[in-house]
Amino acid sequence: MYIFEIIKPGTWLTISDDNSNDFELGNSINFLIEHFFDANVALSLFTEERQLESSSLERKNYIYERISNLNLESETSIRNRMRKAVELKYKNSKTTFEQIRDETELEVEREKCRQTGIKDYKSDTLIRLEISEVVKSKYINYTYPDKSEKINNDIEIEIKRYKWNQGEIPKNFIHKKIFLYAKAFLFSIDNFEREVEMLYKEPLLKNKIKPLKIRIKEIFPALRQVRNSAHHFEDISRGQTFGKKIDLKPINNGAIYAPQGGVIVMNQLNGNKYGNTLTDGTFGEVEISPDKIKELQIALQDFLSSLEWKGSIDILPN
Repeated sequence: MYIFEIIKPGTWLTISDDNSNDFELGNSINFLIEHFFDANVALSLFTEERQLESSSLERKNYIYERISNLNLESETSIRNRMRKAVELKYKNSKTTFEQIRDETELEVEREKCRQTGIKDYKSDTLIRLEISEVVKSKYINYTYPDKSEKINNDIEIEIKRYKWNQGEIPKNFIHKKIFLYAKAFLFSIDNFEREVEMLYKEPLLKNKIKPLKIRIKEIFPALRQVRNSAHHFEDISRGQTFGKKIDLKPINNGAIYAPQGGVIVMNQLNGNKYGNTLTDGTFGEVEISPDKIKELQIALQDFLSSLEWKGSIDILPN
């Protein structure tokens, strides 16, 4: 969790002779600070989600490597033992070859998982075999031509439900969460800039806030254009803006190479950079990083410190 502190030098503004005006401007500045912390939280969530995705992959790789390095009984040996055990179990019954084969495969996979020594470990193969056994038992008396299709569909559904119940997050959801946090960051910074623009119109604050206004554009040069593109996804994704066709320019951002142009890129993450095709046909990005928030923190703090206050200081966030 990243926390970028802001020191509010006082409780109330004292920049005019009108207390009500100072109160209103103070409220607007409070909103500005809140937008900053919205971006701070969005950055933290975005970063944590990227790390979670990475740690999930590392966990899978760890299990794979651990199993690969174990001195396990050979699969042939396990299969022979399990085959004999299953055949002995059904020695005096009218079990079909297919039933013996399926149960043998199931027991082989169970034994392989048990020998890894990893508590409650189930391989994807074992999960599929166990669920297949349960699903197939439901269709024993089912005689319609689409039986195999129904069984396969049910197996896939139950496998997904099992994994979800075990706490596995769908890859699609993880992917979407990262993008939601990226856009939350984008819109928070955009709200911050809009608040600055409003305060810039106030005669008493114009000169004080001008450096912050300039600094935002230096830190996030493509902010407004990327935000507008994200907000008007339905038009840009069709290559149109204001009813006119977009002249798509060349792209070379390290992830996409389109020297001839003609490519629409929407909702893209390139590392920690969120980007879209813009209304002018170029490609724009906003960097989501602690370094950028740190720069904004310094600029915001300089602005707050330049104002006249009364009352005790407030160290934020609370």
